[in-house]
Amino acid sequence: MNSIIKMLNQRFIKLKMKDKMQFSFAMPVMIVTIIMIIFEGVYFIRVFSVQLTDNINRSQSLVRTVVENYLTSMDYIAAQIVGSEKINAIINRENFETSTNPDEIYREFYDLKEVFTELEMKNSKYHIGMYIDDSLAYSNNKYYFYPMSELEEMDDYEDIMNSIDFGVPYYSMITETVNSGNSRAEVRYLTMLVPLENDNGFIAKVQVKEDTLEDVLDNARITDGTLAYLTDGSGRIMTTSNLDISFEEVDNQHFDKKDNWEKCEFNGKDYYRVFSSIDVYGWQIVSLIPVSEYLMQYMHILLWITLVIFVTIIVVGFVASRLSTYYVGKINKVNDTMQDIRQGNVNSRIHQKYQDGESNDEMDVLYQNFDYMIDEVQRLMKEEYRLGKSITRAEMRTLQAQINPHFLYNTLDLINWGALDYGADNVAKIARDLGQYYRLSLNHGKSIISIDDEIKHVKAYIDIENVHFEGKINLNVNISDEIADYACVNTILQPIVENSILHGIAEKTDIESCTIDISAEIDGEDIIIKVEDDGPGMDEETRIKILEHDVSAKDHGYGIGNTNFRIKLCYGEKYGITYEDKKPHGTVAIVRIQALKADELEKIMM
Repeated sequence: MNSIIKMLNQRFIKLKMKDKMQFSFAMPVMIVTIIMIIFEGVYFIRVFSVQLTDNINRSQSLVRTVVENYLTSMDYIAAQIVGSEKINAIINRENFETSTNPDEIYREFYDLKEVFTELEMKNSKYHIGMYIDDSLAYSNNKYYFYPMSELEEMDDYEDIMNSIDFGVPYYSMITETVNSGNSRAEVRYLTMLVPLENDNGFIAKVQVKEDTLEDVLDNARITDGTLAYLTDGSGRIMTTSNLDISFEEVDNQHFDKKDNWEKCEFNGKDYYRVFSSIDVYGWQIVSLIPVSEYLMQYMHILLWITLVIFVTIIVVGFVASRLSTYYVGKINKVNDTMQDIRQGNVNSRIHQKYQDGESNDEMDVLYQNFDYMIDEVQRLMKEEYRLGKSITRAEMRTLQAQINPHFLYNTLDLINWGALDYGADNVAKIARDLGQYYRLSLNHGKSIISIDDEIKHVKAYIDIENVHFEGKINLNVNISDEIADYACVNTILQPIVENSILHGIAEKTDIESCTIDISAEIDGEDIIIKVEDDGPGMDEETRIKILEHDVSAKDHGYGIGNTNFRIKLCYGEKYGITYEDKKPHGTVAIVRIQALKADELEKIMM
């Protein structure tokens, strides 16, 4: 077994990618699908078997109910005839049968006919009549009245008379000749014979056509070839669903058995025997269902299962072939492009070479990522070149700003003391704030400063601006001592505060005051500093423009874009400045930096 598996594995390895994909896709799908179809087929066959059996049983029950209604109705009509006061009054008169007066005889005939006609009109499906003595003139009427001699000619005459003598109704199949237009036809009836209450032995009968019962029994035929028949309590077959078939050889001993769906043989064929009882009368409705026809009901399901499996194999095989060809072709596109790049064509791109038939599947994502990777490599090469030039220009500007800072400090100090000597306190304060501002801004040429000093830098800038705006700018700082001890790149907050003033109170003459709130919090290994103002706010276009990086810009010191660039350059791409709207008005600038001490920050900037 292991050797076979090993051999199959080796053959699989040697297959081309297209064949491997086709085989790997098709085989599991086919196996799982076929197993599911087989299980579903078995389930449906089982469900169908239950439904078919239930349908047959329901059909039997329906036929039983209809036949029972017919028998009950016949019993009821017979009771009406037997209990009719008018009929009993006529047939029990003293001179009945002995009268020779034509008028009296006609009167008797008319009165009896009137009763029978009324009953028959009320029960249109049934035919009623009465057997009377042959001596009566109207005994040959053959519609309502029949001679007793006709009963004597019947094969079961003795059984009829035995039942009549015991006052028990007797059922028999009787063939009668009836008028049909200008011709006469023979019609078979299921006939119920009951004795009338007189001394003459007259017998009433209630009949229903055999064709009517045949139609009822025909409803019990669920499958082709099913034979249904009706038997009385003694096992006599009264009528069948197919009058052309003789049931003389049918074994009716099964009435003593309690199990349905037993096999039996009739006319050389196997049948399932299903029966239901009319308990009130002891009659039986029996159906003989051909075994072959019963099983044929399942052949449709088996054929459908076979067809579905066959179609599934074809469809799955076709789809597997198309998919494998499609995806192997996509892989070849990557190989072709990589080969071009290896040969020195670094501008080769997959989507430049193959534009038709694009989709949004994972292979297209792979194409996009591949092209993006090549574009990114070229971008980084260009960025490295441009970044080198940008850093050089930034360093030159920093050096220029740091030219002789001690001279600047000494000059501002002389202005401060001179202003104090002359009592110009405001001038002295401006000189001190300006000296503090530039001292922190230049930071002795260092790019690292504590957050506490960065806040002092902002406060000095606000003090200077408040001289111009007559103290209308309010600064609120909420930063804990723990956060204040961390270090940051210098001059990252002043450009943001400056921007709030420039786009607020400095630009809008109707703004009477400006409030700027600075807060900070620890977020994992980062520090988030928020600068909030109550100005008019900024739209999305303005925010994007402010954050654009331009190290060569000469407006407003470093500028927001340059500050954002310096933060990302120091800490990484996920850090920097973002803006949010403040409700109902105002702007929130969010600065994210790493939570590092001065010595830790110096190490990553080396």
